[in-house]
Amino acid sequence: MSNDQAAGMTPDQGTFSQILRVVENSINDLSDAEKLELIGRIARSIPTDTAAEAERVRIQREDLDQFIARMETLPSVPSDDGFSNRDHDKILYGSTK
Repeated sequence: MSNDQAAGMTPDQGTFSQILRVVENSINDLSDAEKLELIGRIARSIPTDTAAEAERVRIQREDLDQFIARMETLPSVPSDDGFSNRDHDKILYGSTK
């Protein structure tokens, strides 16, 4: 018996969950720049049916392009302020414990 069958999943659900794991692992192996490129490609591939929807999607795609451009300007090396990424998260989001 497979893990999916033991979890009460049908074969179709099990196959789908296996595909999702493969996709997730593949995405995890991408660099940050490659992940942003993938997000952009997916967003641009979504079809639109109406003019109003097309305009909304056009604006969202422009926003995504601007977001990606801004992300690309951020430093990719840690700052030298003495704080770790975890310290920054605690300051921004509070303690998670």
